[in-house]
Amino acid sequence: MRKHDIINAFGRARFQARYLEICTPTTGMFFNAVDPAAFAVRRRLMYRCPETFEDGLDITFRTTACGSHELVRVLHATLPENTGYDVIFVDPWHGYAASLTDLHGAWWLLRPGGVMIVHDCDPEDASAASPEYRPGTWCGVTWRAFIDFVLAAAPAGHCVVDTDHGCGLVFTCPGTIPAGLPTARPGQPLVFEWNVACQTEAGPYAFFDRHRQALLNLVSPSAFVDRCDFVWPDTVPAATNVIRDRSWPSPMAGWRIGAGMEIIAPDKNGPDGAMLRGPLLPAGEEMDAIWAAPPDGMDTIPYGAPYDVIPGETYEAQLRVIPVVCILQLLLLFVTADGRIVHSPRADAVPAAPGDASARRRWRTVTVRAVAPPSARFATILVRMINPGPGPRCPSAFVTDPVLGRAARDSAEVPAG
Repeated sequence: MRKHDIINAFGRARFQARYLEICTPTTGMFFNAVDPAAFAVRRRLMYRCPETFEDGLDITFRTTACGSHELVRVLHATLPENTGYDVIFVDPWHGYAASLTDLHGAWWLLRPGGVMIVHDCDPEDASAASPEYRPGTWCGVTWRAFIDFVLAAAPAGHCVVDTDHGCGLVFTCPGTIPAGLPTARPGQPLVFEWNVACQTEAGPYAFFDRHRQALLNLVSPSAFVDRCDFVWPDTVPAATNVIRDRSWPSPMAGWRIGAGMEIIAPDKNGPDGAMLRGPLLPAGEEMDAIWAAPPDGMDTIPYGAPYDVIPGETYEAQLRVIPVVCILQLLLLFVTADGRIVHSPRADAVPAAPGDASARRRWRTVTVRAVAPPSARFATILVRMINPGPGPRCPSAFVTDPVLGRAARDSAEVPAG
């Protein structure tokens, strides 16, 4: 997993996201890998940038100055009211002053709900953490500026993915933090000792090395993937489809819906995919739909699950959704030969807040992964729509791109990206 994999994942999780990169000619380096399909806007701010410098990619804002502060001021002054960037990637010159300025500048330019991604937050050793430039791997003291920043700015949460020299994540709102990520502020005793260590002649690195887990909220790449319902095409292999019959004209044709439920073709001006809509239901009542529908003559297995699985293998159910008037639950059902459900992991998606117009059209990827239990023989996907109340309503959701498949065995099968 590389920094651009994380950038693209956050972009795909947002609707028409706006992206800004703050870097120098010797940092960043992967602007070409930022997926244009994931962002409506991609911009790059580069400082310490000679007027003659070109790398064949767009440099939206540039300056020869040794810091980004003047460009940040101009950029903030020209932003339309109540706007900002959804994802800002900071890969600064690795001195302390430049790093801290870039972090505070990016924070100023983020919109509410945005996320800041910061490179070089977890140097491997003291030589990589040298304050002075050295050839080879050099994180400088960006890691120190990152810790000081999150302690001073008090964001909604922060963590560092333990990959590519440490990719820090800083969140503006609690509601945007993927469930299960460790993002708590360090306790006050650790904050106190960190500040004391920063004043010592030896400097703070030795203290950081002993306490980096707690200071950074380190999370492994595999745990990060597991806890985020993003699309990871560059880092998680697409599931090997286990469905025997894929003769439908499109994946949307493979649904079996409950009595009274409808599949409505998409409006040409609306979201892609199709809409599942249930009948009028009392508060708390639910409706189910099954994918993929079994071939003719195989209707005897409960839940329409005649798709063979291998016990001990990892399987994945995935769906892109926009819940409209429902709580949507995605379930991966493992079924025995005699029709018993032996395992049913679940992922939930809730409708957008009434005032959030953009979120009402924002696709979210809902993913469930689980190991097939010893007695499992078949698998299928079940989509459950629940009326959240308070009164009778017709639950509905846009759905597209269903996947039922077998995942990679282990991390050795996952390409580096």
